Amino acid sequence: MPLDSNSPLTAYVAVKKDLYEMGEMPPLGHVPKQMYGWAIRKERHGEPDTAMLQEVLDVPELDNYDVLVLVMAAGINYNGVWAALGVPISPFDSHKQPYHCLLYTSPSPRDS
Repeated sequence: MPLDSNSPLTAYVAVKKDLYEMGEMPPLGHVPKQMYGWAIRKERHGEPDTAMLQEVLDVPELDNYDVLVLVMAAGINYNGVWAALGVPISPFDSHKQPYHCLLYTSPSPRDS
């Protein structure tokens, strides 16, 4: 549904900032410089409770084929657990990023 004058959605006022706390929403169309994310780093491969840590991460630069989605809730499934363990393969085997954010489905093709 488009966000237009006929929308039943409640309008909200938000200040433009570089980082929003969990639960805060940026103004429509604003891309903050950083975000919170649950990240895995190669040196932390292991059990999910120690491999997955919440970090402040830079928001990747968006290109004309990218979409930024505001995630209101997320869950962990076997793919996240395997990524944390690094088995059967490590996500770092397929991309060159210093971290693997569980909120992304994959890094942008331009980062490969």
